[in-house]
Amino acid sequence: MEEVQTENAALASILETHIKPDMVDVSRGNKDSVQVLITHDPQHGDIIHSLKTYVDEYAETPDRKKGTASVDSAESFVELTNRHKLENSALFAHIDDTSTVAKMWGVINYHGGDETAQQFCDHKICYNFPFSEEFNAWNESNKKQMSQSDFAYFLEDRIVDVMVPGNIEDPQLFDVVQKMGGNLAFPEKMMSLASGLKVNVNEKVHQAYNTTNGETQIQFSHEHTDEKGAPVKVPNLFMIHIPIFDDGQYHEMLVRLRHRVKSGDVSWFYELYRPRAIVNKAFRTTCELAQVETQLPLFYGTPES
Repeated sequence: MEEVQTENAALASILETHIKPDMVDVSRGNKDSVQVLITHDPQHGDIIHSLKTYVDEYAETPDRKKGTASVDSAESFVELTNRHKLENSALFAHIDDTSTVAKMWGVINYHGGDETAQQFCDHKICYNFPFSEEFNAWNESNKKQMSQSDFAYFLEDRIVDVMVPGNIEDPQLFDVVQKMGGNLAFPEKMMSLASGLKVNVNEKVHQAYNTTNGETQIQFSHEHTDEKGAPVKVPNLFMIHIPIFDDGQYHEMLVRLRHRVKSGDVSWFYELYRPRAIVNKAFRTTCELAQVETQLPLFYGTPES
């Protein structure tokens, strides 16, 4: 027993002589001071060690909240933010330049307005806006040429998204439709076009001779007729009514309808009218709703890391 005590004493003497451990109080500005451990290294001099990690091991609860929670819906984002929000909590929202990645953050421990209200900003709630299945389907086939059969299959899957003309709620969109001719297709017309349209192209030549200067002008025109010889009238527009984000509000989207005829066979493609503007509108609508339901300030941009 005496030998063990002698070895311990010898070890303590070595530590005292060479490492020279010492506890020192360190001031934290206007906060309470904390103790740190200082040891001496013959090559590097004095080294400061924080004791916080070791002390926290014995704490029953953390001294503050921190971390980032990810939620899967805007509703959960609001509920969780309301559960944790503090006096200076804030919302941030950002959508990238391509309108393909959208996020919203609730920063619970955000800075206050005065110089002494700084916070760590490390307790956050994050919501990554998931695009809806409806929007992904229309966006993925946007401007892609499809055969008659492919277009028919596509419309069969998506016909429930097509609006009945006359129910346009957005006045700006209604004005655009009028400027484009206002020839909107009903859902039934869209299906009939895609189901079995056979088009014949009749080429006509118009010749005009000017007796004064001897010039001859020739004009070519094409007339599309169906199998019975009747003129084919293809609408140039239709409307869809879909959610942009999962579980989000429905938005109206204008769609241009295009077709090509070759040897009597028809191919189709469509073009969404200003889809980025609709996405941005849906994004801001969701963010503004979260602002109302949380009663927190909303900033468009990204919070501090």
